[in-house]
Amino acid sequence: LWQELAGDRSSVTFEDLDPDAQSLLKRAREGLLGRFGTLANAWREGIDRERAGRVDEAAFTKVGEQLGLKHPKKVFPLLFSHAPEGQRSIVRENLRPLLFGLPPEQRAQAWDGARAEGAEKEAVPRAHVDQMMEDFHGQDFLITSLETFKQGLVVRFGSLFSAWRNHFDQNHNGTMSKAEFTRACQHLGIKAVQRLWNDLDAGQRGHILHRDFDPEGFEALRTLEETLVERYGSVQQGWVTCFELSEPPNMHVDQAKFTRQCQAVGVPGNPGKLFRLLKPAPGRKYLIYEDIWHTLNKPGPAQAPVKRAASAPKGRPETHASKAGSKRTKAADAEGAKPVEGVPDAVLPAVAAELQQAANDRSEALDAQESSGVRESPTPPLPAEPASDSPVAPATPEGADSHDDGFETGSSSGGR
Repeated sequence: LWQELAGDRSSVTFEDLDPDAQSLLKRAREGLLGRFGTLANAWREGIDRERAGRVDEAAFTKVGEQLGLKHPKKVFPLLFSHAPEGQRSIVRENLRPLLFGLPPEQRAQAWDGARAEGAEKEAVPRAHVDQMMEDFHGQDFLITSLETFKQGLVVRFGSLFSAWRNHFDQNHNGTMSKAEFTRACQHLGIKAVQRLWNDLDAGQRGHILHRDFDPEGFEALRTLEETLVERYGSVQQGWVTCFELSEPPNMHVDQAKFTRQCQAVGVPGNPGKLFRLLKPAPGRKYLIYEDIWHTLNKPGPAQAPVKRAASAPKGRPETHASKAGSKRTKAADAEGAKPVEGVPDAVLPAVAAELQQAANDRSEALDAQESSGVRESPTPPLPAEPASDSPVAPATPEGADSHDDGFETGSSSGGR
């Protein structure tokens, strides 16, 4: 493979690996540089015209066509070098793949007009420096009121709920002090911290809650939680049953499905607006349970009638404990096998089959380990119990304490 890629050379380039992608990137780079001079200027003046800080695929494709770029829709996915899961928009740094194929000494110049390290420096007129500083600070998102503050957070995080959950309330205790708010704002480059805090903490309590930060989102989430608890007993069970297992079954719940199921269970208000209020990130078109609630142990459908094996796993002896466990399991199934409200009957057998297959795979793995003489977690054998005709242990010497380091040493503990 190396010989085919590199030939007599000692290295390969991106063009060797994917010449078609390199050609697309090269044409896009040349088009932007020919029109704007640098990629940084292309982002500021041509691509991010709304000064939102990020651009989704539809906007990039539209702007690319207006700028005369060839196949902008194909170029867009090539700009995701290390995109997080679910990210569907790009920022300025995502334009760096357009530098692929340029010699290292030309990349800084193509990016923002800077000279490569070690190049001879030229004197820059003061007027030019002042103009550059003015252009740079012209990109700042100035916070002049609580309204512009919240608008900026929606652009950056997708929603106020996402900003509260993922940036401001980082310890997830539901409250935020002024010191925590100050640190979070400074991380975002926001300077008018005191003015914003006075607006949020109108009662001067010294802390704010989610309902102070995002009143509309707080009330909408509260009504969703109350509805799920009322109909299904818990928020977790309600989400799994109502949103994940409903047709089509999927952990990713898009807006159409979310809206339909909210209407089906009677969640008050506008479901489409609720979806937008809970949006976890810019460009995300679906919700998952962990986007809204923090948990490490989200259960599956607790009431689903899952058929369990009545006998011991194949190849393993059926002990008294396994028989007793099987009886208890059957009794629990008979008592708890109730239809799951809102879940199509066709889905339940599939869930049961998946769980049964997982149990069978586990049993076969254990059988294979036993046949090879390997155990996962070997337990050291306990000392053998003394025979019934063994001599009785000598009595505790007179005056000796019957307790040693807080542990009883009488016959009831067996010395272990």
